[in-house]
Amino acid sequence: MERNTLGKQERLVSRAEIERLFEEGAARKQFPIMLLVCPGTADQTVPVRVLLTVSKRNIRKAHDRNRVKRLMREVWRTHKHPVYRQLTERGQTLSAAWVFVGRDVPTYELVEAKITALINRLIEDMANLTQP
Repeated sequence: MERNTLGKQERLVSRAEIERLFEEGAARKQFPIMLLVCPGTADQTVPVRVLLTVSKRNIRKAHDRNRVKRLMREVWRTHKHPVYRQLTERGQTLSAAWVFVGRDVPTYELVEAKITALINRLIEDMANLTQP
């Protein structure tokens, strides 16, 4: 049974990894959310390490930024399993950053629609890499 968790080991916290992700990562955009991904490190124990970020410039109030991060975290937590399955089958790992680039606090439905669209694109891109 797949558990809908987002544990400590699934979070991207290494400054070096974060810098590498923002320098070398491939971006996929679905306004107001952007997904940056790059291959994970060899010592990674989980298929995907995730960073969630919201710009202080765009969303001024801390409680609004926290709300947006909470929404993104909840959607990722409940919709990550297809990505995990595919990466586990292929023996690969990823580092990912979910970046909120909008200026207004979104609804759960909007965040869910955009993140699931990005997840589907990511899965599609991974499937296309294996085909000649």
